Amino acid sequence: MKITGYSVTLYEHALNRRMGDANSPSGRIRGSSNVLQLFTDEGLTGIAFGGGGAGPQIKSMVEGMLMGEDPRHVTGLWKRKE
Repeated sequence: MKITGYSVTLYEHALNRRMGDANSPSGRIRGSSNVLQLFTDEGLTGIAFGGGGAGPQIKSMVEGMLMGEDPRHVTGLWKRKE
């Protein structure tokens, strides 16, 4: 089995309360998340979630490390990254 493609979709969603930090001291009422779908040559699709700003890092990791690889070899793929 090999990873043959992927899709990254950015979603914006309402937060159930105002949330803030040093970059947004007045808080925000909306959040964002990315959903990654990995497609294989055997028709299986894997799904993972990431932060709203993670799109470029996700794309870089998938294209640079995961395309053409067997998604079942998780430990080996992470060790290659080191």
